[in-house]
Amino acid sequence: NPALLPSDIMMPRLDGLGLLSKVRNRPELKSTPVIFLSARAGDEAKVEGLHAGADDYLVKPFSAKELLVRVSNHIRINQVRRETEQQFYQLFLQAPAIINVFKGHEFRYELFHPKNKEIFGDVDFTGLTLREALPELEGQGIFELMEEVYTRGVTIYQNERLVNFTNKEGKLAARYLNFIYQPWYDIHGNI
Repeated sequence: NPALLPSDIMMPRLDGLGLLSKVRNRPELKSTPVIFLSARAGDEAKVEGLHAGADDYLVKPFSAKELLVRVSNHIRINQVRRETEQQFYQLFLQAPAIINVFKGHEFRYELFHPKNKEIFGDVDFTGLTLREALPELEGQGIFELMEEVYTRGVTIYQNERLVNFTNKEGKLAARYLNFIYQPWYDIHGNI
């Protein structure tokens, strides 16, 4: 994966904002810093790029020295961010309960707890959406619960909820689960 992605805003077919959207929707690239380079000066253009999720915005012409300093800073900041996130996930992995982290409206596994293997066998759903990983949940109301958490920001507690999973033997098996689905907010207050 790239350490950083510099991109012009004005490009044929796919502009910088479209590229940024595609990058942010790919789990393996979502935290890659993106720097927009543009001849479009002014606060409005810069705010548009930053609001779209770019990490920085440089207006042409700029010096090579300025670009190198900004690139170095963003790579260093992103490295610290990734290390901090990994340390945070280690806390989840050491918890006595199974904690999974999903991101985005597709509910993509960001963290797949290893204790899940006791239920599903030797698999790792990291990077898969919940629908891709567990299509048998369709019609059981689980996707709807997740959608409610994601769109409304509510926390849902359920005890002894019947859920049918494909087990490690490949057969549909009934399980009664106690679970909590809760939103995870970023520093900007977004779920």
